[in-house]
Amino acid sequence: MKKYGIILFWALAFASCQPLQPESQEPCRLDFKMDRNSWSVYAGEKGLKGASLVLDTNQFILKVYSVSGEKIYDGKYGKRPASLTVSPGAYDVSLLSSEFTAPGYECPQFGDRQTIVALSGESVCVELFCSQLNTGVKLNCTEGFRKQFPGVGLKLSDSSGVLLYRYDEQRTAYFYPGKLQISYETATGDTVLLVKNTVAAQMICFNLSYTSGMYSSFKVVPDTARSWLSEYFNAGYNLPEGAVPVKFAKSLVGLSHVTVYGYIIGGDATTTTLRVGPPFKSRTHFVIASSPRERNRNDCMAVELPTGEIRDALNLVDHPTMIGKVIVITGDIVENYYGFMGLKKFKSYQFPESF
Repeated sequence: MKKYGIILFWALAFASCQPLQPESQEPCRLDFKMDRNSWSVYAGEKGLKGASLVLDTNQFILKVYSVSGEKIYDGKYGKRPASLTVSPGAYDVSLLSSEFTAPGYECPQFGDRQTIVALSGESVCVELFCSQLNTGVKLNCTEGFRKQFPGVGLKLSDSSGVLLYRYDEQRTAYFYPGKLQISYETATGDTVLLVKNTVAAQMICFNLSYTSGMYSSFKVVPDTARSWLSEYFNAGYNLPEGAVPVKFAKSLVGLSHVTVYGYIIGGDATTTTLRVGPPFKSRTHFVIASSPRERNRNDCMAVELPTGEIRDALNLVDHPTMIGKVIVITGDIVENYYGFMGLKKFKSYQFPESF
């Protein structure tokens, strides 16, 4: 017995020194779909003028890479497999109308970029939205400005390169969002005239003038048309008459029986935070906004879910796939609910159909 006891002791000791075996990891599946309205809002936009814009998503470039840089798929969206089988982990997904690597004329880039997490054995449906990813810029220079800064034009630069913008240029130049610098080139070096931080989808016209006795004066005029088109989605949905987007509802605080529509963007709200992806913990509410990418709480609305059938049908704990959907609700608008403008006491809702 003593001999067997010694053998058992060493067997257990040996086993305890062995590295733990990883748990079984089942493959995951990635599927893709379009948010049809966000892809259609740019169709027919007159402001693009000579830009080569064909929103044929089958011709767009789909890139799926692991966060460590391993290529999963890089090719045309229309030629992708029906599903992509991947290992559990995090993946960077992008769908782009064109490659954009340096400043250029009439080259707006549209598409979407997301980072998603696939858990073991999970099927993930990646919903792709459309927005402009770069920044458009035009210059209008007065005669007085051109006399003070003679030559053919100015240098515009971003993090990726430099573009000469001629004084007689009529086209729109496109740049990476971020730091944009406007400079005047001289024989002894460049004089920086203006530095501005830009954001994606911004269309900016810089009106540059020179006033005697002053170095120069600048007026920046944003073109809000592109921003408005990407922010409001009602062009593509059959909505009830009188329904207003979330952004306009702030002027209706205190009123009852107001019909509001918006994208469901998240839940688990507090006065300082908002969860925009599963898993969710709270069944009592969700948050809507006029844009699926809105994160400014002043332009969002927290919706109280009444107990019963409505809460059972709409809570994000049980129905996380509702993130990104458009919903129409009629209720009372209150000034504060979880730090957001709120909507309470609603008894019915609908998910509008697209045209």
